[in-house]
Amino acid sequence: MENAGLETRLCNIISQAIKEATSRDTVITIDSRLNEPKEWDSLSFMHVYYSVLEEFNLDEDDDDILKFRSVVGILEVINEN
Repeated sequence: MENAGLETRLCNIISQAIKEATSRDTVITIDSRLNEPKEWDSLSFMHVYYSVLEEFNLDEDDDDILKFRSVVGILEVINEN
């Protein structure tokens, strides 16, 4: 998948996961990260984590979970798999 398309898809998935966790619409960009925007907090983090794992058919990995604190980090995990 083209990187720009992947970025857009990922930002939409994260935005939707945050909305499910907080009931708030949130704009996510490539520069977004945990607590930036404020809606991406510790509760919504888990929604983001499991939504991305499901959408991209990834396995849980303790080494990767810390990378899920930013869009760039999540892209890194996706591209490694």
